[in-house]
Amino acid sequence: MLDAALIALPYDTPGLNTFEIGSERFYVVLHCNHPLSKQAKITAKQLRGDNTLLLLGDGHCLKDHIVEICKFRNEISPHSFREASLNTLVQMVVNDMGLTLVPEMALPSLRPLPDIHTVPLDVPAPHRRLALVTRPNYPRTVELEALMGLFRDVLNNIRASVPVA
Repeated sequence: MLDAALIALPYDTPGLNTFEIGSERFYVVLHCNHPLSKQAKITAKQLRGDNTLLLLGDGHCLKDHIVEICKFRNEISPHSFREASLNTLVQMVVNDMGLTLVPEMALPSLRPLPDIHTVPLDVPAPHRRLALVTRPNYPRTVELEALMGLFRDVLNNIRASVPVA
């Protein structure tokens, strides 16, 4: 049985205790050759017009969050990859095969990658909310508070090291 899980809201958590930690922004990850790579920020409208947008497959919460935040409807047909991971999509960007979006917490893992730019997505913040969930009557509240503090510190450190839209 799990003690706790980090999730992105909104997510239905009946029978569980949900403790909101904070929020994170989304960033566009694109190859340095992409026409939008030199911009200070990128709008959802610009993404809707880009036929190289790479997204995770249907049913993945990250794709659902991006579609909701960017108000994507039928005007785009992003390339979706059912069995792909976020890391796979980023590697496709490294190989100049398109662009994708990543949550703020993924940015530190992108720093050593060649030929990519990360550009803030210009939509009203917060882009998505993060929470820790536990089973009812979870006894280790001191440890839970410490873990939530650690996640908040990580988000703050990432935010302090990257440009903000």
